[in-house]
Amino acid sequence: MPGHELTSMGGDENAFKSTHWTQIFRYAQKDEAARRKMLDGMIGTYWRPVYCYLRRRRYDNEQAKDLTQAFFQDIFLGKDLVALADKSKGRFRALLLTALNNYVRSVHRKQASARRSPAGPILTLDGIDGHSLPEPAMNSSPEDAFTYSWAWEIIRKVLKEVESSCRGKGMDIQWGVFYDKVIQPALYGGETPAMPELCRKYGIADEIKASNMIVTVKRKYQLVFREYLLQHVSSEVDVEQELAEILEILSKKPAGAIEPLRME
Repeated sequence: MPGHELTSMGGDENAFKSTHWTQIFRYAQKDEAARRKMLDGMIGTYWRPVYCYLRRRRYDNEQAKDLTQAFFQDIFLGKDLVALADKSKGRFRALLLTALNNYVRSVHRKQASARRSPAGPILTLDGIDGHSLPEPAMNSSPEDAFTYSWAWEIIRKVLKEVESSCRGKGMDIQWGVFYDKVIQPALYGGETPAMPELCRKYGIADEIKASNMIVTVKRKYQLVFREYLLQHVSSEVDVEQELAEILEILSKKPAGAIEPLRME
């Protein structure tokens, strides 16, 4: 069924959720259960952008994986980076990128090599390499690679949740039609399939019914996307700005337009 490549890269992410300012506030209040859950979610969101950044700093695959592990152990957790988060001073990803820049400047490759396979690693990075990452993230500046990979992660998580919801409600065909018509061309390029072709592929009686399926899933996608954006900003007012930034970042991809992913 279409969309499996969307959910397989990077392993099982069912426990990962996006950064939420409320969770950060709970962290400051020493709510241990909320803190552990929030940290897991943030690591899940940010490890791939960190890895992409390091690859663009000319570290090879193994060195980048080692440094990714070390950064989250030594800085993110070791220096309690989340305790420094303050939404009045900007987005958390900007704080993390600054910390990452400083960390890389302080590290030598010999030290990174010595950190390979640390005891009790907090991430499973087996099988990850440049070929399994978004092409623009591996062909840009380190900072742009970080930001592009972050935006890609948000899209991936939103679509994974929508796919899971559709399949859980027996809407496999609806998801397949939406994925083929909207997601595949927008994110991975290629020609947009014609409605008669989709009807034949999924055994749908007529094009109007197929179009209604797409509308139904797209509305679900828009709702979930907005919920995720609200987890990254301080108010509803900032949602459109955050969305515009994500789509602007993703528009740099060479494969094609991302217009179908916009809110209506």
